[in-house]
Amino acid sequence: MCNLRPPAITCGFIALAISFPAMCASIDWTGCSVPNFGDDKSKAIAACTAVLNRADLTNAERARALLIRGRAEHRAKKIDAAILDYDEAITLAPDDPEPLAFRASAAFFKRDLPGAFAFDERALKLNQDYPMALDTMGVVQETAGNYAMAKFAYDKAIALDPSNVGARFHRFEYWKSIGAGPHALKELEDLLASNAPGLDLDFLDFRGKEMSYRAMVRLQRAALFGSLGRFPDAIKAFDEFVQTDPGAISFGQRGWFYIDRSQYDLAKADIEKALSYDPDFFLLHGLQGLIFTHAGDYEHAVTSFTRALELGPDQTGESYWWRALAERALHRTEAAQKDALRAFSTDPTFLRTKLKMFQERGYWQPPQSETDLGIAVHDAVVACMADEECW
Repeated sequence: MCNLRPPAITCGFIALAISFPAMCASIDWTGCSVPNFGDDKSKAIAACTAVLNRADLTNAERARALLIRGRAEHRAKKIDAAILDYDEAITLAPDDPEPLAFRASAAFFKRDLPGAFAFDERALKLNQDYPMALDTMGVVQETAGNYAMAKFAYDKAIALDPSNVGARFHRFEYWKSIGAGPHALKELEDLLASNAPGLDLDFLDFRGKEMSYRAMVRLQRAALFGSLGRFPDAIKAFDEFVQTDPGAISFGQRGWFYIDRSQYDLAKADIEKALSYDPDFFLLHGLQGLIFTHAGDYEHAVTSFTRALELGPDQTGESYWWRALAERALHRTEAAQKDALRAFSTDPTFLRTKLKMFQERGYWQPPQSETDLGIAVHDAVVACMADEECW
């Protein structure tokens, strides 16, 4: 048994130092470390499991190994396994906010907003100046629409730890959410200029693919220029993104930008290049379907949207909807209606993207109850699929 304090360990949902007593000379902690961007998460999980199989661990050593394994599982999207490890670590180290903060993050991943708030609140009661817990609270509050509280939490987290790339990226998302484009752009550019280690060590998920924070910031900066109407700056930023991070995401996203600008020849070239990097990236097949739709090649459009749905980690309403429109153009009325209805049943958020259009065309009858909502959606979809001007 020993009670030496290990070096600080950083990164995870939001980068942060931990300080569990650890590291007896007889314990091999070499592979039991939080995986960075590009690391093999299964190796970290196996190494921590080997540590946890020992019978001579102190509570602090066991809590440390559980937390690290939980974080590796979290990063591998094995959320249920991570939760079990976080919960045991909380039991073993009840006065440490770290496992509570990561448990809150896992609850948020599972879309358990009340649970995320409760665990994070417990972490902040233990340490009100804990950067990760503050950042997580900001995410929870922003998701709940409490923007002022979210901003306060992000600001405090960043003031305490300016190198926290997660908190700074979340504050960018806050600025974007409230329509403060110039502030959002400055946040991204300041983050890139900071050259914080987490830009390359930490990562996040982008449509089922891992991206370093640096690559994500570059992508979001290019997209933000486009949303601000600064199109020359946008294409310059996309060109730089393709040069610094060539791959399925960069070429695919520049292709999507060209689709939005109705520059279909350029879009087609970029999507084909992106597919050469990753032929199984579902998003690219969806974008290819949009190009086929514009060209009036509806059979190939249906094939592309079908492939996107087969490969996608989630069945998005958008893919079903566009396949329905292609099927309608092929006079496959029954199939079109079925897919259009699937767009809403598989993706509850999709209604928000079409509600205004349904209302403008007179197809939406406000439901009087939750039961009536399904009927209202069904009737609006059937009417839309019968109207070739309804997209």
